[in-house]
Amino acid sequence: MSTTPLPVWLQTVQDAFERRIENFRVPHAILLESAPGWGVFELADSMATTLLGVDRSFDLSRHFDFQLVELEGRSSLISINQIRDAIDFLSTTAREGDRKLVLVKQADKLSIPASQALLKVLEEPPENKHLILATTNSAVLMPTIRSRCQKFVVQNGTVEQVNEFLETHFGSSNDLDDFLKDYGGAPYAALAALDEKRVNLTAALSRFARSQNTLTELAGDLKKEEADDVLLRWQYITLRLARNSALVQPVATFYDELSDVRRQFREVPGLDRERQLLRLLIKWRELLIKHQRLHR
Repeated sequence: MSTTPLPVWLQTVQDAFERRIENFRVPHAILLESAPGWGVFELADSMATTLLGVDRSFDLSRHFDFQLVELEGRSSLISINQIRDAIDFLSTTAREGDRKLVLVKQADKLSIPASQALLKVLEEPPENKHLILATTNSAVLMPTIRSRCQKFVVQNGTVEQVNEFLETHFGSSNDLDDFLKDYGGAPYAALAALDEKRVNLTAALSRFARSQNTLTELAGDLKKEEADDVLLRWQYITLRLARNSALVQPVATFYDELSDVRRQFREVPGLDRERQLLRLLIKWRELLIKHQRLHR
């Protein structure tokens, strides 16, 4: 568990949750949401320790009354067996206190059978048994699941709040600044990218625009990264270009194409990643050439 203090945009939600506990109004089921990279899973961990009455530095995996449900291995969905195990866990008596808690991370990845099984426990909640569903995309959850949860929404922090949080606890670097641009200012996404030594897309596309690396070199580097993550970052970079360009329609068209390719990668197994990246890079260079000519 983290010992880094929560940034102000997460602490605001944490404070609201603690007031509920103090007033004996703890929801049986909580739906916790933020935009990607804004700390929903860090906040979920913090809320879990608060609910179980332990310090934030405590390793929840060692708590007898806590169970984590998340994607396993290379699986793309949370299975019905994982949810059945969680329901069985909640059906037993608490061992270390009055409450038991199941935390489902990436709840938007629940399979349909898993969602249906989860709905049953939400319809007849056992006393002093709690569920936290943490997600960056609650819209894909079954409406009946959403309606049975108390929702807490994390608002994005301001640029000033993000900079203060990062400089205070992690220092600053040019790489981190570029990753913030990659992820639309989302600090936890930028920190993860820096830690995992991902390709810095903002810097890489800038070098490519200046012909400092070749088309095939960049496509080869990007092919090693997770496709959806690369395309999401590219969308953020495209939005930044849109704010600084008179090429409104061409930029919007390219953004839509990035969205379409993201969808294809999710829905079509075995799609030729390098070919798609080469095609997008060619269109990106053409777009930048038009932008530069227009703004000379």
